[in-house]
Amino acid sequence: MARQDLGRLEHASLPRDPDLPAGAGPPICRDGLPNNLPRQLTSFVGRVRELAEIAAALDGTRMLTLTGAGGCGKTRLAAETAADALDRFPDGAWWVELAPLSDPDAIGPTLGEALAVKPLAGQSSLAAVVAHLAGARALVVLDNCEHLLDAGAETAEALLRGCPGVVVLATSRAPLAVSGETQWRVPSLSLPAEAAPARIEAVAQSDAVRLFIERALKVRPNFRVDERNAAAIAQICHDLDGIPLAIELAAARVRVLGVEQIAAGLANRFRLLTDGARSAMPRQQTLRASVDWSHELLTDDERLLLRRLAVFAGRWTLDAAEEVCADDTPGRLAVIDLLTSLVDKSLVIGEEHGGDVRYRLLETVRQYALDRLAQAGETAALRERHCGFFLARAEQIAPHLERAGQGVWLDALDLDGANLAAALDHAVEHDDDGARALRICVALTVWWKLRGRFALADSAYLRALGAAAEEPSPLRARVLWARGYLLAYGGRFEEAIAAESAALEMAEGLGERSTAARALDAIGTLQMWPDPVGSREGLERSRELARQSEDEWCFVDATQILGYSLLAQADDAAAVPMLEEALEMIERTGYAEFAAWHWAGIGMARQIGGRYEDALRHYARAIELADAVGEPVSAAISRAYRAVVWTERGAAGQALAELEPAMRHAVSAGAGMAIPTLSMATLYARAAVGELDPARNRLQRLVDEGVGDSLHGVTYALTMLARVELSLDLHTPASEHAKAAREIAQARLKNPMLRAAANALLGACALADDEPGEAERLAHAALGDALAHDFRSQVLSALDVLALVAAALESHEEAARILGAAERVREALGHVRWPAEQAAVEALRGQLAEALGEREAAETIEVGRAMSTEDAIGWLRRARGSRKRPAGGWESLTPTELQVAELAAEGLTNPEIGARMFIARGTVKVHLSHVYAKLDVRNRSELAAVVARRSASRQPPCGTDPPTA
Repeated sequence: MARQDLGRLEHASLPRDPDLPAGAGPPICRDGLPNNLPRQLTSFVGRVRELAEIAAALDGTRMLTLTGAGGCGKTRLAAETAADALDRFPDGAWWVELAPLSDPDAIGPTLGEALAVKPLAGQSSLAAVVAHLAGARALVVLDNCEHLLDAGAETAEALLRGCPGVVVLATSRAPLAVSGETQWRVPSLSLPAEAAPARIEAVAQSDAVRLFIERALKVRPNFRVDERNAAAIAQICHDLDGIPLAIELAAARVRVLGVEQIAAGLANRFRLLTDGARSAMPRQQTLRASVDWSHELLTDDERLLLRRLAVFAGRWTLDAAEEVCADDTPGRLAVIDLLTSLVDKSLVIGEEHGGDVRYRLLETVRQYALDRLAQAGETAALRERHCGFFLARAEQIAPHLERAGQGVWLDALDLDGANLAAALDHAVEHDDDGARALRICVALTVWWKLRGRFALADSAYLRALGAAAEEPSPLRARVLWARGYLLAYGGRFEEAIAAESAALEMAEGLGERSTAARALDAIGTLQMWPDPVGSREGLERSRELARQSEDEWCFVDATQILGYSLLAQADDAAAVPMLEEALEMIERTGYAEFAAWHWAGIGMARQIGGRYEDALRHYARAIELADAVGEPVSAAISRAYRAVVWTERGAAGQALAELEPAMRHAVSAGAGMAIPTLSMATLYARAAVGELDPARNRLQRLVDEGVGDSLHGVTYALTMLARVELSLDLHTPASEHAKAAREIAQARLKNPMLRAAANALLGACALADDEPGEAERLAHAALGDALAHDFRSQVLSALDVLALVAAALESHEEAARILGAAERVREALGHVRWPAEQAAVEALRGQLAEALGEREAAETIEVGRAMSTEDAIGWLRRARGSRKRPAGGWESLTPTELQVAELAAEGLTNPEIGARMFIARGTVKVHLSHVYAKLDVRNRSELAAVVARRSASRQPPCGTDPPTA
């Protein structure tokens, strides 16, 4: 190549490896497969052969560890490998960064956060991840394991044992020593054949030189490679042993130094490496030498700032650097210029997040800087300032989390997470009284709650409480309240009650009315579902204390929980005003979570009344508000109730499509309070599409487990279980479960809607057992409750039973009219029967057509359809009074025949029956013959058996008297 051509050589015209993929940029998410692989902001240079070999190794093992010295490119190779292999793993490739961790116990939660999986009560984070990936085909990348080898090995082994379809790719300076592990040592970048090649094309073919040129162009776009500097570039790459990080650090200097100057500096700095046996020197020494050299090129102020920046865990802001790192030298005003210089020299990385720039150090540089910080004797002072800054930041942000616009502040805390954890660690370890740790916990409570970080929060609370003085204090009481509050929403109810009881006792003893109010509010929340009536006294007391202490947050929450306690009794008329009372304060403060709970509660009230369109609209609003801030519990519960409405309107498939990801998210967030509700909504939808046996088994388990300690949930599950069993023609267990539901609804919950549902189910069971009279009595009890409280869906259930009863009693015109009236109400609601229930109605239509004739049956059904609900029910009761006695069954017996049957079943002889009833023994004999014929029995023994069964099934319906229409 001519000299003039060499002088014009630029990046675009460099010889290119033919196997190198065209273009540069971040790993591609092929086929939309899920992953959280890191986005790469710089091009990937070379390594074609290495990538091919790693891919082949990954194909033949379930555990591949890339080993090598720090800075040799393990992390970048792992990222490229994972991106290239993504299409092999339909369930995703998941990147887990271990470098920021110092605690081995933090690997499990970090792994869970990467996969958005958080444990339920009593479950470790690692166990939750293993359960989540048990059936998955996925790749898990554990990056930078060298400082946590034992814990990393345990994590990898757990994944390999419990997840047959999972492959683990690790990076570490040392192997993890896991059974079946395949090690692949990462080599240095390929180097030129000789240090000073004659032809520039040969220089540019090496990966090390290509990397140097690529990075030099980033900091100096007019950088040129020519015959003069080509040899120096090759020398630099050789002297740095082809280690990528060292090459990048060297290339960054072309902004201020010539290539020859850089090469000369390396030669002087690494004289021992040049003169000695390089192969005998640890690669870490080579990397440290390059960082040492880079460090020596800095000014004194740059060196000082670099080492002080190492105190940050994760990312930081400019104001954080100014507050924590500045003193007399450098002063605050100098930090921005020094930080800019460090960014220019690639020692600090700047990244944009939501319009703001945050900074971080490469971990290797950070470890080097931490050593320098320790050598300077500044570690303790800097950690103290770091802790103070992030405590103040957390307390400054905390009030904003309960106001409009809290999303911006939540995002800020998300980015500060690693630093907040480090600040908490320092406070726990170095404060005599632990007060700062408690203050951090109080300040972060709403963040942890809204972001669904229940397990992380509880670990922090326990550590802070353990480190703090045990004497009662307002701060300790507040943390006890906060812990119980998050435990409640995490589904750990017993622990929550214990924490809140301790908080209440301590707060009352100290006269802390706000904390006492919040503890009472949390206790009321926990008591609401098992005992809605009993919860109200404490909630009212909470409201009063909140009012006295001007704790508006607590007043709103307690008011809303009171509204929900009324919803637990299906008292929507009383619940809505209570919810509306809180709305004015919610709208003034703009706290999104409370707004979400408000609209969810209004949706439930509308659903109770059968106003499904309104309910769906309110649930959608609640979900939008909750999702905007990430609050998982109200979002999940709103989705569950919305799915029930969809199912009742015939869209069970749509319901399941939403419920399945909602359940995964709730589990990953640790939102234990919502999981039973999601489970029941899912089972309701599955039953509606005909998956009856699986639904029955799971419902029985839910009932046995207590449905999350919710008496309301148990009662609802019992009614659903009875309905499933009726559809399976299992009348006896259906009757038992419906009776249990009715008893709880009547005696403990005082919930007329659930009582009506149970009575309607019991009526259907009685009808299936050939007891139309008992079925009618129960259905009318259900209808009475439904009409008294405007439970439209329960009106439907009662009408369906009554139509079948009328047909069984051979009152076919009545049955047709009731069927028409039921269809009118059903169409107005958009309500759809389950398949088995629809089959029974179709059979009834056929029976009516046969009895009345097709034309008359259709016309009579239309008469019923044309009637208003009130007119139809009035007519129904009049028809019941004028109905003819049927030819067979209990309803066919005259009062005298019924008395004779009951006395005969008691064992009385004909003369004894005659004497008791003042009739002749021959008359008794005639009555008995009629009874035998109508009940289809042959003797006294069979008669006694059917009378006993009838007596056992006849229990009070516990309903209201049917009101007049």
